[in-house]
Amino acid sequence: MAGSPPTDEGLIFRHAQLLRIKACVFGDRFMAFSFKKAAHNQYISEKDIKVPWYEHIKYAFENLAEDDLLLTAQVDFHCYAWDPNQDDEDELEVRPQLPNSFFVRVMMRYQQLISVSSDENTLKTCPYHLHDTEEERKACPSHRKAY
Repeated sequence: MAGSPPTDEGLIFRHAQLLRIKACVFGDRFMAFSFKKAAHNQYISEKDIKVPWYEHIKYAFENLAEDDLLLTAQVDFHCYAWDPNQDDEDELEVRPQLPNSFFVRVMMRYQQLISVSSDENTLKTCPYHLHDTEEERKACPSHRKAY
């Protein structure tokens, strides 16, 4: 039924993550920066280095500024965790609709990844959170956690 909320746990999480991105866009557009920060950081913490869904990438790239940290996080999470064999039919249907700017950033990020040693090639979620102060960044639970 169109417009009805999802019932499967995975679909609920997927829908909630898209709503977090939409909340980031709302906070950005209406200059509600504390609201955006809360939605952004919740999205990053809930993602925990998982591949973002294509629908989410498409929405974020169409509605956020090119330099928004959420876009960088989506590119990096994609580069670190994507497995083309895990794309289901829904993802394959949306894949051709992904923005060119996403693909260019993915290509550039892959080049950076292959040019560094494996010791430097770990990813932490903390750099993708929005922190107001250095103390807040150091207190972040994800500050030292690498993937």
